Amino acid sequence: MRTELNTKQARKLVATVLAGKNASFWNSWTNCVWKDNAKDATKRNLCFGIVGERFTEGDCKWLKLLVGCNKVHTTFGGRYLRLVGVKYDG
Repeated sequence: MRTELNTKQARKLVATVLAGKNASFWNSWTNCVWKDNAKDATKRNLCFGIVGERFTEGDCKWLKLLVGCNKVHTTFGGRYLRLVGVKYDG
């Protein structure tokens, strides 16, 4: 059974995981998902600016499994964490 956390639950989970890694985020952003040149009203992308310990590839895979989104990865040398396709509940 695959779980799907919504954007609010995913934010809380990321904050908890960051605290466990002795890190935090200084800001977060949300934007809509585009699929086939149209907005997908059921999904959102989340991005977190990270301070402290960086996420590994294994951390990203684990977080993807917990959240149930399409992809989790870091950008700009691990300074930003992106969650792509997170369930959105209005």
